Amino acid sequence: MRLNTLLLAFGLSASLRGVQAETEVENSIASIWDDFKNAVNCGACQVTAGLGEDFMVDVFTGLCKISGVEDPDVCAGIIEKEGPALHDAFNALQLNSDTSKTLCASLVGLCKYPEVHTYSLTFPSPKPKTVRPPPSGKTPLKVVHFSDTHVDLLYEPGSNYKCSKPICCRSWSDEDAPENTEHPCGPFGNTKCDPPQILQESLHAAIADIKPEFSIYTGDVVAHDIWLVDKAEALKGLNATYSAMEKDIGTVYAAIGNHDTAPLNLFPADASHEADPQWAYDTLAEDWYALTGIPSVKSADQFASYSAELQAAEDAGQRAWLIAHIPSGVPDHFRDHSEYFDQIVQRYDATISGLFYGHTHRDGFQIAYSDYNNREWNTATAMGYVAPAVTPTEGSPSFRVYEVDPVTFGVLDYTQYIANISDPSFQTKPEWVPYYSAKADYGSKISPPLTDPKAEISPAFWHNVTVAMERDPTVFQDYWARRSRGFEVESCDDDCMKNEICLLRAANAQYNCDKPKAFDFSKRDGQEGDILLEKEPHIDCDHAGMATLVSKMAHRAKLERRRELEGDDA
Repeated sequence: MRLNTLLLAFGLSASLRGVQAETEVENSIASIWDDFKNAVNCGACQVTAGLGEDFMVDVFTGLCKISGVEDPDVCAGIIEKEGPALHDAFNALQLNSDTSKTLCASLVGLCKYPEVHTYSLTFPSPKPKTVRPPPSGKTPLKVVHFSDTHVDLLYEPGSNYKCSKPICCRSWSDEDAPENTEHPCGPFGNTKCDPPQILQESLHAAIADIKPEFSIYTGDVVAHDIWLVDKAEALKGLNATYSAMEKDIGTVYAAIGNHDTAPLNLFPADASHEADPQWAYDTLAEDWYALTGIPSVKSADQFASYSAELQAAEDAGQRAWLIAHIPSGVPDHFRDHSEYFDQIVQRYDATISGLFYGHTHRDGFQIAYSDYNNREWNTATAMGYVAPAVTPTEGSPSFRVYEVDPVTFGVLDYTQYIANISDPSFQTKPEWVPYYSAKADYGSKISPPLTDPKAEISPAFWHNVTVAMERDPTVFQDYWARRSRGFEVESCDDDCMKNEICLLRAANAQYNCDKPKAFDFSKRDGQEGDILLEKEPHIDCDHAGMATLVSKMAHRAKLERRRELEGDDA
C-alpha cells in the first residue's frame, strides 16, 4: 500500500489556494493525481480525516477536474457543497475504525464491510404468538404508489438532451439552447433529463383516474442539478410538488428522500451543524399536513422511527404499513442500521402488512426472513415493495396500483403502469398503460401456482418467485428487464443472477451478497476482484453526490494506472 506516498503528496502545500500561477496549480494537482493512482485503497479513503477542510476541498476539486469524470463546474459545485460535511464526518472518526471502514465501503467501495456489531433491541412487550391474518375476501381497495419524481422546474423543451452535465434539457451553454442543438428534447421529457412539470401533471391526471383510496409517495422531489441546488431551490421544489399533489390527487402519505434537502444526502442529528436540515423537516411537516390532515405531522419537533406506533397497532389488533425512501437491504444502506431495523420488523412481523420504498429508480422487491441462514418460504416474514421512478433516467416513467385487502391491508396484487417514453405519442400526450401484473406474471410461474384474486401475495409468495427464477432463468430475465421497464437492459449472466436473487432475499443488508470490489484492482485477470476496466461502472442517478464523484475518480485513477502498468510490461 502506498499510503505514505499519498500522505506526502497531500503535504505538498498547506493550501492550493496559496498557489497563484495557474500552471503551478495544475502541476501540483497533476503530481497528486499521479500519487492518487497508486494509492486508491481503503487506507487512502480513510486518510481524508487527516486533511484540513479547505485543503481537502481544493485537492478533491482538482482531482475531479483532472480526472475528467465531470465538467469543472460540476466538480467544484458538488465538492464545495458536500465536502465540509464529509470532512466533519471523517474528522470525528478514528483511522481503521469500523465506522470509517463502513463509510469507505458503503459510500465509495474502497474498504471491506466490517462485521455488524451485535446488539439486541429491547421492546415494550414480548413477541406474541400472533400470525399474519388470512385475507378477508372483501372487495379490495386501490392504493397508488409512486416515487422519485425529481421534477425539473427549469426544464427547457427544445434544449440539448446530449449535454455534458449529469442532467440535460437545460441551456447550459449557447450550444445547448433551443434552435442551436441537433438533439432537442421533447416537451414531455427525455431519458437524459429529469421530467418537466407537464409530465407531473399528466401523472397526476392518470392517478386521479384510478380513484385510489389513498396514495403513497416514497420521496425524492428535488431535481438532479446537485452541484447547484441550494435551500431556496429545494424549498421551491418541495412546495411545488406537494401543492400539486394536494390539488390533483388528494390524500397522499409521503416519506422524505435523500435529495429532499440541500446539500443532498446530509441529515446530521446535531442541530448545531451548518447542514442542519430542520428547515426541510418543517417544510415537509406543513406540506404533509395539507395532504393528510393528520395533526401528528403538523410539527417536525420529533424524529420518526415509530416503534411505539407499532406497539400501539399490535395492542389494538390493527395492521401497519411502513414507508421510507431507501430500501433497508440495498448496498448503500448501512449494515448495522439495517440489522437493528430488521429486528423491529421481525418483532412486529404479524402487525406489518408491508414495507414500501423508492430510491433505486428501478422496479424491485426485498424479502425479510426470520432466519437468514435458512431462507425458505416458511421463514419469509415481511415484504418490501420497491417502486420504480417517475423521472425517466432509468426507464419509462412509472407508478404502481396495489389491490389491498380492506381488513388486513395485505397486498393482494399490483399492476405497474408506465408511460412509454419510446412511443412517439409520448411527446404529444403520454398514455399511462398497464405494464405487468405481479399475480398474472409471476403467480403461474411458482409452485404451487397462485392465481386466486382474493389471495395475498405474501412474503412466502415472493420467496417462491425467487425459487422460480432459479429454476427457470427466463423468469429472472423477465424480472431483470422489468426493472428498467425494458430500457437499456444490461446483460446479467449466471453470477449476476445469483447475486441479484441474493439481494432480493435480503431485507437485512448484511446478507445481500454485495462486496465493495468495484474499484479493487489488486488481482490480475480472472481472479477475484478484477473487473472490466474499459467500462465505467454504472451508478444510478439516485446515488448522486460527492461519494459517487469520488467513486468515479477512483475508477478512472485505477484504470489509468492499470494501463500504465500494462504499458510497462509491454
